Amino acid sequence: MRPRKIPILIILFYLKLVSFGYAQEFSSNSAENFISKLLWKINEVEHDNDEILKRYYLGLEGLENKVSDSIKFEFHSYFTEIMSQKLIFHESIKNAKQAVLYAKRIGNFDAVSRHYSNIALNYIKIDYPDSARSIYHENIKLIKNTPKSVYSLSSINNLGILLFENYKENDSAMYYFNKLYEYPKKIRQEQLLEWSIKDNMALVHMSQKEYVRAKELFHENYKVYGANYKIGQKTTERWIRAGLQLAEVEILLNNFKDAKKLLLEIQGHLEMLGNYGKSRTQSDLLNYKINRKYELAIGNYKMVNNLMVRISHLSDSINSVLFKTELSNRSDIMKFELIHAKELFNNEKRISYEEENRSFILKMLLLIMVGSII
Repeated sequence: MRPRKIPILIILFYLKLVSFGYAQEFSSNSAENFISKLLWKINEVEHDNDEILKRYYLGLEGLENKVSDSIKFEFHSYFTEIMSQKLIFHESIKNAKQAVLYAKRIGNFDAVSRHYSNIALNYIKIDYPDSARSIYHENIKLIKNTPKSVYSLSSINNLGILLFENYKENDSAMYYFNKLYEYPKKIRQEQLLEWSIKDNMALVHMSQKEYVRAKELFHENYKVYGANYKIGQKTTERWIRAGLQLAEVEILLNNFKDAKKLLLEIQGHLEMLGNYGKSRTQSDLLNYKINRKYELAIGNYKMVNNLMVRISHLSDSINSVLFKTELSNRSDIMKFELIHAKELFNNEKRISYEEENRSFILKMLLLIMVGSII
């Protein structure tokens, strides 16, 4: 009697299912729909770190299947932001680079520019200024494709700031600040770059003790922000800061009467504005510091001591909040690393199990084939 081959065919078919079962299952459920569901209403669970990281790793697994570039871009864009918020900067940079890759493929150059800015900012946060500098240059090259993008034009401004603050290259910084004047004033004003440029230029002049030129620029900004502070919180904080910077210049120029007038004016603004968010604390701290400089300049040492106490208390309060935030963020990072290690272990365990399973089936198949021959 001829050996029966049906069992062998059944085993071969089962072997194929075991080998590719996971991919088949994912494909049948549609990887794109799966990832879309992961991202759907994700903002509702953004404070649940376990859920966020669970969705992150499930999504990465899903991306190994046939998924459109648009879905990949959407996935990596979201996790660029969420990882940055949780101070997991290296993972944020990794996702942003992937988002850039897929944004280029789908022709979304505004998104490319936005993610270049994210990458550069995160490089600065982890103290990689050379890498940030390189990314800013890449972003500036995109201006021909995105002439009105706030991110591309801001990269010129941010590169200037980086050169001034990190490299002390004042001439190069001023070159990039001035370069922004090549673009239409309307665009600069829409993006608040017009006044940011002046503020940055004034700071360069201050560092070079060119106080008169710095005074002119701070004065312009103080007037403009004062007329537009209702635009939003950022403009409000900048208005107060510009006024305090102007007062500091007046002190350095020994214009004590004008400095005092400004400081009283700004105190009135602060009382009128009330609490305008987290930046209000920073405004109060700067206000105390500039007032201390004024009292020190006129020799009112009793008031200097009083202001030092206020500065110390407010600084301690700010540092306490920062410390608690840092502890919370470190906890998030540790949790991320632990879950990352667990996922790697589970993945290796799954691969090992599949290999053992295939090996067992092959042995059984071999035994059956030998048995059928015998």
